[in-house]
Amino acid sequence: MRAYSSGADDLHLDIDVMTAAGTHLAQLTEYAGRDESPDWEAIPAPDTDERCGDLAGARVIDVRAAGEGLSCETALELARAWSPGERLGSRPDRVGGFDAEIEDFGGVQRVILVHRGNGEGDTGNEKLVAFLHQP
Repeated sequence: MRAYSSGADDLHLDIDVMTAAGTHLAQLTEYAGRDESPDWEAIPAPDTDERCGDLAGARVIDVRAAGEGLSCETALELARAWSPGERLGSRPDRVGGFDAEIEDFGGVQRVILVHRGNGEGDTGNEKLVAFLHQP
């Protein structure tokens, strides 16, 4: 991802982000004056087998999946189920048998959903879904 300043003129700028391919993702700031010179740092991601895409309406981007039998379709469904608009009244630390680990990176959250097996001590069925969420 890349961060850049954009606005109507040089006195009214906000910071936006886009993918490396040039697709606009989001406006990060909304200030009447000039927001410029973003200091960019990559958000670490766990090792995954597949990159599954985004859920723009849920403000979820860069959904990734890892683990035997875990499809991108299921990873996207889990990311949508975790998103705040969908989980009204539900716990943000658990969704669909997956434990959620959430870390804040200055307004963007890295969410990692981990399924460690079907029973106590069962580690042979580990699955992982990771994504970014912008509240």
